Amino acid sequence: MTLFLKHAVAALLIAITGLAMTMSGTQPAQAQRSTVSTIEVDVSPLRASGAGGFADIVQSALRDELNRHFQTSAGGPRLVVRIEQLFLNGQIRENGNDWRFGGMSQPQDNLSGTAQLIDHSGQIVDTYQFTASSPADSAGDRIREGIERDRTINLARVFAGWVARRF
Repeated sequence: MTLFLKHAVAALLIAITGLAMTMSGTQPAQAQRSTVSTIEVDVSPLRASGAGGFADIVQSALRDELNRHFQTSAGGPRLVVRIEQLFLNGQIRENGNDWRFGGMSQPQDNLSGTAQLIDHSGQIVDTYQFTASSPADSAGDRIREGIERDRTINLARVFAGWVARRF
């Protein structure tokens, strides 16, 4: 099957699904926001490794994204997120080749950490340790001023999304 034919079939399936949802009146499910009492983002491991400026970006962007995903209200558990590692790939593209058609793996950026829900007595209710990944070209495939900041913010968005899915 040619690449064009694969894309045409995929587009047709998407169109049919959309039409079926429209005709049946089905709406996509709206995500319900969980409630936490506070949101804390600890980036001290990044600062300790010398990533001060990037630690500030991660902390600010992650806090903003988590506030979009969670409601804050007294009575809920605390959400504590500790970021241990940030990795921005040195390559945005794989040697200038287009990874989508050659079967090569796409360079990835990674953000690793642990999210915990902690109740009022200090007991850990749930823990989620993971690494979020985002394509290295998520902020564009050309080197420009601010691209590392934008890639870091994109990683924080992905990380926050996974925390919200878990909790």
